[in-house]
Formats: sequence, C-alpha cells, structure tokens
Amino acid sequence: YLRYIARMLKSGVMIEGKYEDTSIGTPQGGLISPILANVYLHYVLDLWFEKCIKKQLYGEAYLVRFADDFLIMFQYERDAQRVYEAIIKRMELFGLELSKEKTRILPFGRYSASRETFDFLGFTHFNSKTRKGYYTVGHKISRKKKKQFKSNLKKWVKENRNTQFDEFMKTLNKKLTGSVNYYSLSGMIKEVRNLWIHSLYVTFKWLNRRSQRKSFKLEKFYEIWNDRIIRPYIHVDIWSGDKVIYNKNV
Repeated sequence: YLRYIARMLKSGVMIEGKYEDTSIGTPQGGLISPILANVYLHYVLDLWFEKCIKKQLYGEAYLVRFADDFLIMFQYERDAQRVYEAIIKRMELFGLELSKEKTRILPFGRYSASRETFDFLGFTHFNSKTRKGYYTVGHKISRKKKKQFKSNLKKWVKENRNTQFDEFMKTLNKKLTGSVNYYSLSGMIKEVRNLWIHSLYVTFKWLNRRSQRKSFKLEKFYEIWNDRIIRPYIHVDIWSGDKVIYNKNV
C-alpha cells in the first residue's frame, strides 16, 4: 500500500496543459488527498482533541471533521480562544498550518444575538427561528457552491446539447440527482427547488439554440422535464435522523 501511495504522490500535476513534477504535498483535487487527510488528521486532531483537550475545558465542546475541513463547537468563548491557540501550535508541530482566511471564532447559537454566518461542507449556516418562534439553525446552499453549480451546469449543457436527446436527459438527470439529493435536508426545499427550476430554464434555453433543430415550446418542455428529471423533495430530517417518505406531489 505504501508503494501505491508513494506513486500517487510523485505522479506530478498538469499546469496549463504542461506536466510538472511534484516533490512535496499532495495534488490538489487528487483522489489520494482526502484519504491521507483522514488518516493523518485522525491522529493529529481527532484523538488529540478527544483525549487531551476536552478534559481541560470548562464547558462542552464537539468536533466535526470531513477530510481537512473541520468545525469545533464550544459552550464558552474562553474555551474557543484557548483551543484556537493550541491548534495552531499542534498543526505546526506536524508540519501543517491553518488557513487564516478560513479560520475564525464567531458567536453562534441559541443565546447569541449575532447575525454572523459560516460555510461548512457546501452549506451556509445561520441562526434562525421556526414558524412557532423557537430557535433553530438555518441552512442554505453557500454562495460559492451555488455559483459553481450554475457555471458547471451551463458548461455541460452547452457542450452536450447536440447529444441524442434521450441520452442527454438521462445523463443530465444523473448529474442533477447528486446535487439535489446532497442538499435535500430539513428546511432546504426552497433552495433545491430553485436549483431545479434554474436547471430547467438553462437547459431549455441552450437546447433551443441548437442549429437546424426544431425549438421546444416551454409548456411542452416543462412536461418532458417533469417526466425525465428528478423532482426535489426532502430526503432526511436532520433533527431526528429519519428519512422522509417520497411524495411525488411535493
């Protein structure tokens, strides 16, 4: 296994169409990067936090990590300040460093009046309230990921619009299913519906620009879209962990 890892680390990268050797680090976006991050940070961060840090804190604290992105929640701000300084030193000890642009301490939670938000795993999280006035954590698709989704969709539709129609719609449905399912959490139905509707109009626009092809009427295309493309619905209630039963009329 170590031999395969070494080969992937030394495989080089393509920069502006030209191959360049790599001597340190892992290729950004490479398959090996998240795997090594999980293995390395399990010992550097996860176990260290659970076995050494938590027992020194005044209040409760929880660490959530995905590959090299992590979030730590504290009951008290003084604990957050202490751990922030400790993590910087811990990372330096193992040849790592925190991104200063992406790392910050912010007030958040039931008893915070702050309107600050933070992005994590493609979502923007914010303090909110339910319809009955109770506190809840609100979620929406981060601006960066929304922009990326729209850009990638437009590019793909333009490049593939001359593909045989049935195959085109089948592949598009697979692509949209991944994004729709990922964001289909409690309170996100409006967000995923907006993605779905945006995708409909972008596809309709560019398919109608195909040369020497009969244009679609929007009403007819909407019927085809409803039949061929997954409809957005909430998959998981994140507060209970239960899956939501699919309702075709949602």
